[in-house]
Amino acid sequence: MSAFFRPTLRRILFFSGFLFVHALSAQTEIRGRVVDSLSHEPLAFANILFDVEHKLGVTADIQGNFLIRTSQPVSQLRISYLGYKTKITAPVFDGLMEIPLMPSTLQLQEVLILGDKNPTEKLIRRVIENKKNNNPERLPSFSYKSYNKINYDLFTFGTGKQDTSLAKLDRLADKMGLLIMESVTERKFIFPDKDEEVITATKVSGFKNPLFASLATDIQPFSFYQEIIPILDRSFVNPIADGSLNRYDFSIQDTIYGEEDTVYIVAFSPQKGKKFDALTGHLYINTYQYAVQNVIARPAEPGLMDIVIEQLYSRIDGKKWFPEQLNFELIIRNYPQKNVGMKASGQSYIRDIQLNPSIDKKDFGLENVRMEKNAGQKDLRYWTGQRIDSLTERENRTYTFMDSIGQKNNFDGILNQAEKLSRGRLGWKFLEVDINKLFVFNEYEGNRPGLGLYTGKGLSEWFSIGGYFGYGFRDKAWKYGADLTLNFFPRHDVQIYTAWWHDVMEPGQSRLDTERGLTNVRSFMTSRMDRTDWKQAELSFRGFRYGKISLGGVAYSRSPGYDYFFMRDNGTEWSGDYQVAEAFLRFRYAYKERIVESFGQKISMGSKYPVFSAIVVQGLDEIAGGEIPYSKVEAGISHSFKTKKWGDTHIQVRGGLANGEIPAPLLFHGPGSKSKSVWVYLDNYFQTMGLYEFLSDRYAHVFIRQDFGSLLFQTQKFKPRISLVQGIGYGNLANPAQHQGFEFKTMEKGYYESGLLVNQIFRINYLNIAYLGFGGGVFYRYGAYQLPDMKQNLALKVSLTFSTR
Repeated sequence: MSAFFRPTLRRILFFSGFLFVHALSAQTEIRGRVVDSLSHEPLAFANILFDVEHKLGVTADIQGNFLIRTSQPVSQLRISYLGYKTKITAPVFDGLMEIPLMPSTLQLQEVLILGDKNPTEKLIRRVIENKKNNNPERLPSFSYKSYNKINYDLFTFGTGKQDTSLAKLDRLADKMGLLIMESVTERKFIFPDKDEEVITATKVSGFKNPLFASLATDIQPFSFYQEIIPILDRSFVNPIADGSLNRYDFSIQDTIYGEEDTVYIVAFSPQKGKKFDALTGHLYINTYQYAVQNVIARPAEPGLMDIVIEQLYSRIDGKKWFPEQLNFELIIRNYPQKNVGMKASGQSYIRDIQLNPSIDKKDFGLENVRMEKNAGQKDLRYWTGQRIDSLTERENRTYTFMDSIGQKNNFDGILNQAEKLSRGRLGWKFLEVDINKLFVFNEYEGNRPGLGLYTGKGLSEWFSIGGYFGYGFRDKAWKYGADLTLNFFPRHDVQIYTAWWHDVMEPGQSRLDTERGLTNVRSFMTSRMDRTDWKQAELSFRGFRYGKISLGGVAYSRSPGYDYFFMRDNGTEWSGDYQVAEAFLRFRYAYKERIVESFGQKISMGSKYPVFSAIVVQGLDEIAGGEIPYSKVEAGISHSFKTKKWGDTHIQVRGGLANGEIPAPLLFHGPGSKSKSVWVYLDNYFQTMGLYEFLSDRYAHVFIRQDFGSLLFQTQKFKPRISLVQGIGYGNLANPAQHQGFEFKTMEKGYYESGLLVNQIFRINYLNIAYLGFGGGVFYRYGAYQLPDMKQNLALKVSLTFSTR
């Protein structure tokens, strides 16, 4: 290179560097926060335009915070938010500027998306087409940490002058809240179903060691890409679900042009005349991969609880969209009293996000959500380092006041009793009372008071031992028993259970049903019992990740408490006690079942897939006193799912087979629930069939319930929830003549029953937080086992429901 070019090149490089440094020094940075001028609450996703033509701009986050970085000169800001007056103001280049917006009473102009001619429909279609690519839960793997906080507050409302008590409450609410919950969690995920969230810290005002925690997904889903969006106890059709253009109306509200991408703000609401569980709100669609950048959504019909969810997504590594902030606000009016409401405001901040990290599948435990043992005992230094923002003075006052109240009133003791109550127990640290043993009622025993005492977790978490007794006033007999439970390897639910009792058992019932106690309404109807002396030993554990396996043996004597005798194959009559010894294998498999650890126990949150259960029993002869050699197997599949058009579908299929010379108490009675004393509708039972009307040694039953909810009919005040119910049953009995003493039928010709169930015909507002609904149904049996009197083929049943809408 010549001598002439070398200094010229140096000058060019120097000048280019100077321009680059100058460009950096000329970079404009503006920070601010947009709030409501009256409440000073942040306005999530407010729009801030900063160029001369008011096209370039940014969107505020969930907390109303925004950051502008641009090389262009900024002389004014144009701030807008849906439902508020647009404001134009001069920027502040040094420090944080707060921008209050006034609510507007004017209706915003909307541009409806109608037909294929409107290009904006293509935008929505592209969002739908790109759902799988943008759904974070379809990534190969990810991990993150989250900080979650929920504030519970009281507020007053209403017209006119407030009375003294409301005014005092209003002043108190300005100073402090009701409750604060904080938590820190770590989540890891491998597609499609390896998912674990560990609660590393939890803090609740008023409690020293809380056994529960708030999670980002308690109220709303982790992302807005599911076809059905669950919020609280309800499920809604997603506005970007397949076919949503036939259910929702969309309208363009605003457009923000960034220096790289464009963001379209699109309002959505259900189409008139379309009946489905719908949301309403706004989608902020970014043209980069046509992804949801922000979303604000609430139920189109709120019900007693009005809730708004807000989600913010960011591009991680400039490539993939991922949730970064999840907020919600839940409002219950006129609770706990008239003109007083309760509000829960939650924020979740997701950080330390890693996309496609190297995670070993072996590192995942059984629970989807579990709590570390010391999670409730973190000190102030820890929480100071975890909080995104420092606590406000109001929040500090809430903690101070509630902690003193909690200590004075022993909130931790109350929480400990709530944990016991969730297991059906009450009591003390070392001794617990079984609630289900305090009082039992059925048609056979009548009123049966009693007492059951067991050791508590305060004595040991590794074992539990106890016993019970009770007296039936109708059958005039004492019942008593004892059991021992040993817990090994709690993470894998390895347990040894042994029991002995002298009690009664209903004959011919499915061994797949394990529900007992006050919640089992079917047990109230029981009018036949076998007197039983029972000994059992059982080992249970988790297997195949989603499976629960039990192996065991029982030995018992069984004596019918009703007229019955059995004619054996050799022609002899067998009555009195039947000595039985059995070995059994029970198996339950719930694919992708979600298990949450709370209150010190594992709680199943159900599965989106069919749940399979089975039991195999082998009767033993001349072993442990057994004298009935036989084999018996039962299996069943149950599944519930929601469709966008037809509502909720519930299906149960069961079948059983018994081989051998078996007396009636060990066979199968049909699942009837027609009773003169109890008129309550029961799922997966025949409503028109008598309790002991049929007897089988092999059977197959199918129950289908289609819940249309309020899709078929509703008015503003009358919202019945309609269901169609169908039951089909088949059965056979090899030697009916062997069973003498009572009347029964066989079911080889098929049993058919159809019904119409209407829930919430009448409902009571319970404390303004939920509706206690009363409804009913009519059911009709037909086919080969139709009865001569038409009235006998009908069954009228009462239904009880509990809902927020």
